[in-house]
Amino acid sequence: MNRGLLLSSDVKSRCWPWAPSYPRSELQAPVLTDPVWQFVPWLELARRELTAGRLPLWNPHQNGGVPLLANPMLALGSPLTWPVLLLGVQSGWNLSLLLRLLLAAVGMYLWLREVGRSRQAAGLGALMLCVSGPFVAWLANPNSMVVAIVPLMLLSASRLARARSGGGIVGLAVATCLVVAGGHPETAAMAIVVTAGAVAVEAHGW
Repeated sequence: MNRGLLLSSDVKSRCWPWAPSYPRSELQAPVLTDPVWQFVPWLELARRELTAGRLPLWNPHQNGGVPLLANPMLALGSPLTWPVLLLGVQSGWNLSLLLRLLLAAVGMYLWLREVGRSRQAAGLGALMLCVSGPFVAWLANPNSMVVAIVPLMLLSASRLARARSGGGIVGLAVATCLVVAGGHPETAAMAIVVTAGAVAVEAHGW
């Protein structure tokens, strides 16, 4: 497991030379191939460009050449991607996944405490987010980098709805930037809708 989800048997069952020894199983999640064939190769290419002193603007190895830095799924602007860029896949990939789990848990705990839940309820809510099926299944995908920030976005929005302050505005702005930088526009759009709903609830005292 030194490379996290990258060595799943589901991927091996579709790649030579392991395919004859790993029969395909319908119980495995084919979505796990995305980190192997897309996200990690893109990150490795971006890291090579950065270590060579170049901005990773272009990917010449795909479809005759496509943008790399402008690829939202690469999420180079998210701090949750930076461990891979700094340490490489071998050392940074699992760290990136762990940071997503920890950030989601801490953010959810703080938000639930902010809205008046007990320590036990907040701890349970944080745990349920981190072990939920969707979050775990998509942990190695950009979706999780967005979802991990959502509780902090809700926390900032709740505080701002109660008392407008410069710190609250900055906190919400930073959280929103991190959500958008997370690399999955659809999930970011859902996060913004959820946060707007939470602000409406907070502002009207529902």
